Amino acid sequence: MSGTSPSRWRRRGAYVLGTASAGKHEFLRELGVDEPIDYRDETATVSDVDLVFGLVGEQSDLRWLDAVKPGGLLIAVPGGPSEAVVAKAEQLGVRTSGMLAEPDQLGLLALTGLVEKGELRVHVDQTFPLEDVAKAHEVGEGGRVTGKLVLTV
Repeated sequence: MSGTSPSRWRRRGAYVLGTASAGKHEFLRELGVDEPIDYRDETATVSDVDLVFGLVGEQSDLRWLDAVKPGGLLIAVPGGPSEAVVAKAEQLGVRTSGMLAEPDQLGLLALTGLVEKGELRVHVDQTFPLEDVAKAHEVGEGGRVTGKLVLTV
């Protein structure tokens, strides 16, 4: 859901699925997700999906790639699609892509425009003073963050 909120996709007629641990399903609903899925549930099955935003990494992308219908798209946000993801996608007839916005002036201006129109919002979980960067990194690696960690200068 990088770049736009789930509610924006819903306004365009999409049925939005979102993955998180069960304890964060209400947060997903607040963001506009129609159907939260517990990513820890190995029995959870999804099929015929048009688009997947892979926000976690290769193992997650490989799992959810099976849900994308032929001709659909998986966008692997952190680092772009791995070789394994690209190979599997080709076998399934699924397209892959990396980032939606380049971290250059044009990309940042486009993101700023979305923020100004209220179409992109960032949920900040916690803020840390710059001198606590090690603590912020530790919290982030704990895997229990809902949203972003921000360093203040």
